[in-house]
Amino acid sequence: MQSKHVPSLGTRYWSALCIASVFGANMGDFCARYLGLGHVKGLPILGVMLVIIFMVESRDRYAASDLLLAGDHRDQDRGN
Repeated sequence: MQSKHVPSLGTRYWSALCIASVFGANMGDFCARYLGLGHVKGLPILGVMLVIIFMVESRDRYAASDLLLAGDHRDQDRGN
């Protein structure tokens, strides 16, 4: 993982992590139950999705904005 894509840790980061965990668990349940794939058949699909996310991240040349995860840095530019 590229260091420019890693957000600074703070309250918003941990909040986003908790929310992502809930949505990730719901995605797994959705694939297993409602698509009728079960846990074993749904795992490869979720694995492929994860690999695609990592591939896109590794090819991204721009630094990710961590405004949502680490707070609004515009205040620092204003001297606040």
